Amino acid sequence: MNQVGSFVVRLLAVAALASASACSTNDATAVVSRDASFEAHAPPSDTGYGASECGQCVARQCSFERAACTAEPTCAAYLECLERCPVAGGDADTTCAAACPAPTGSAAEGAKTDLARCRAAVAGAACPACATSVGDGGSRDPLLNQICSPSSDPNVCHQCEDERCCMSQQRCRDNPDCNPYLDCYLACVGDGGNPNCSQTCADSHDAGVRDFVSRIACVTARCGEPCGPLSPCLRCFLRECRDAYVGCQESPDCYLLQQCFVACRNAPTCIDACYARFPAARTAFAAQDLCGTTRCPVECN
Repeated sequence: MNQVGSFVVRLLAVAALASASACSTNDATAVVSRDASFEAHAPPSDTGYGASECGQCVARQCSFERAACTAEPTCAAYLECLERCPVAGGDADTTCAAACPAPTGSAAEGAKTDLARCRAAVAGAACPACATSVGDGGSRDPLLNQICSPSSDPNVCHQCEDERCCMSQQRCRDNPDCNPYLDCYLACVGDGGNPNCSQTCADSHDAGVRDFVSRIACVTARCGEPCGPLSPCLRCFLRECRDAYVGCQESPDCYLLQQCFVACRNAPTCIDACYARFPAARTAFAAQDLCGTTRCPVECN
């Protein structure tokens, strides 16, 4: 097996380890659970996006973010406008949505950003009615819509990465710290199963982490089956929650937050410390976690 092929196989080995934490329903779930009810924040009853099947599903899946938006007057005005937009391709018409009044003030702007992320990740992955015809099966994540050339590699796994993940593959190859991060991680895991391997190796190869997680996220999402085998949990995640999963896995902070949870072994104070260390990852992890617990409860219990 050549060097590139070996890299792909090792990537999938890491993905298999990561899937255990991605599909966890332990105390980390309770920390990010949604406490706002859909009924208390139902969209207006009209014929626009808010009353559509997609809009209703988004309101359920993003009840926490939607409640936060309605609590800020200028974000609430934006949301009212958005939910009265016509439906196009299942989702709100993009031209109409872009013309809605932008929230003002950091709190309102942040609430709108969190809602937008939830619509694109949680709702985009868990609400079939919201799917569009863009890119790979309606995915909105550019990582899953890379422009590649045909590959003549006889190995179906390597061919898949060449044809679907060529850009993230090349960025990792060009980064002298990307492959060393993977080498460090696998050596660390194999040497007594140190639960802090991800962070330990990130501290040593910080420049390689971003390109590493992008490559593993693409390979797992686009080439999981050709390069498998996949666990039932990860297979369900990629079928039901792919955008939410990739949204976390391609973010270094979210990836490391997830690995931090694994090292905690369900200790609440440790989980709190993980969130404090990676505060920017909370939204992406919550999107992944919520989708997994609602769409894959049996496979990932």
